Amino acid sequence: RLVQLVQGVDPLAIDDGEIRLANFALAHASDPDVTAYAQSMLDYHDDHSSAMKTALFDLDVSAEDNRTSDALRTEIDGALVDLQTTGMFDYDYIRMEITLHAEAGVIVGHLENLIPYDALARFYGETRASTEIHRNEAVVILREKL
Repeated sequence: RLVQLVQGVDPLAIDDGEIRLANFALAHASDPDVTAYAQSMLDYHDDHSSAMKTALFDLDVSAEDNRTSDALRTEIDGALVDLQTTGMFDYDYIRMEITLHAEAGVIVGHLENLIPYDALARFYGETRASTEIHRNEAVVILREKL
C-alpha cells in the first residue's frame, strides 16, 4: 500500500535533512556545545529514521514524496549553501535548527492527528515531544553559549 501522509510528505524527509545538516555541522562547527548538539541530532535522527522505516514496514505502508517533502529537501539544500558561506557558522547552524525544529513540530503534530494507525500516531506524538526538546536545547545554546 502507498499512503500519502500530510498531502504526501515522506515522513523520512525531516530525518534525512537533519542527518545531512548534522554531518555538515560536525565537519565545520568550532564550539564544543554546537558540536555536541550536532552529534546528538545525528544520533537521534539516524535512530528515528530506522524506527520510522521499521514502523512503516510493519504496517506494510510506504510513503511518497510530493511538494511538501520536496520543499523540505530544498530548504535543507538552501541551508547547507547558506552555512557554506556564513562567517558565523555555529550561530547560524543553531539558529537554523531552532527554525527547522519549529517547522518539524508543526508537520509532525499534523501527522499525529491524521494517521489512521494508533501505534504510528503514538510514535508521532513522541516525535513531536522530542522535536520540542531539540528546539529548546538549541535555544539554550543560542542564548547562553553563542
